[in-house]
Amino acid sequence: MEFINSEKSGLKISRIIYGGWAIGGWYWGAYDDPMAVRSIDAALDAGIQTFDTAPVYGMGHSECIIGKALKGKSDAVIATKCGLRYDQIGEEGVHFFDIDEYSPTVQVFRNLHHDSLLYECEQSLRRLKRDWIDIYQIHWPDRSADEEETAEALNRLYQEGKIRSAGVCNHTVEKLIRLEKYLSVPLAFDQEKLSLLHQKSLEGNIPYVKKNKITFFAYGTMAQGLLSDKMGPERKFALNDYRNKSDLHTVDYRKSVAEAFEKMKDLCERYSCTYANLATAWALYASGKNSCAITGIRNENQALENSRACSIQLNGNEAEALTETFSSIHYRGKW
Repeated sequence: MEFINSEKSGLKISRIIYGGWAIGGWYWGAYDDPMAVRSIDAALDAGIQTFDTAPVYGMGHSECIIGKALKGKSDAVIATKCGLRYDQIGEEGVHFFDIDEYSPTVQVFRNLHHDSLLYECEQSLRRLKRDWIDIYQIHWPDRSADEEETAEALNRLYQEGKIRSAGVCNHTVEKLIRLEKYLSVPLAFDQEKLSLLHQKSLEGNIPYVKKNKITFFAYGTMAQGLLSDKMGPERKFALNDYRNKSDLHTVDYRKSVAEAFEKMKDLCERYSCTYANLATAWALYASGKNSCAITGIRNENQALENSRACSIQLNGNEAEALTETFSSIHYRGKW
């Protein structure tokens, strides 16, 4: 496993990060808590010591599993998020989307108001069984709260020792700059979508964070499993897997992706790697040396397989070939 040192936070981060969305139980079909705990143990054995989660991943369930599995493991770095409320009362914030897997339907709001963030942090600390959060990230912007109010809450949490550093997700450079102007807590991380199918960050956030020594976290590097060896046109999904309804996972779209990978078959053979490894290695190369890739993991095998992406050292010509081959496929995903 490769590691980087985040200059602004002082944290040591594994370049492959455990993505904890799937183990929360929303969207991805059946889930298995004992298997999730084993996957976290396997990730640690493979050198992955950074774990990304969020309260909205299964109404806190992902945080609970990660907190249980990492209890007493002080070397593990935990990144969680704030600003998406599934449990709020009242009309503060902005409605984002509904979760239909539960009855009654769960409404999710973007909410970056001061008191809401203080409350969320306390709940995350309780679920994670920790005294502080290593990396506290704003999950999505909220147009109903100004940056100064949000920053005031983050600064307070930092001063009280409840968070060690801050980050943003799904932010434009302009929004990031406006927020940072009010922060005393180090804004050390920027988590944005980046994959062979979604390359927008290459011209947006990545040049800025490189220049300003902010560590880049690439998420969606395998496009919700689409850029993997198990996602051919014949793949069937469980009834409660949202990919049944996703434009990103239609049979014709999966066929286009499979055809693109077929052009890269020699590259996989050269590195003795899977398609998923290749996709993740490309994201690490494209986002630079001060970057990490968040990969969804829900079992022991995925922990081992995903960790291997660090061993693939693409050269410029190989990375360019991958970029060109997949950039012609229009991204259909909602997220």
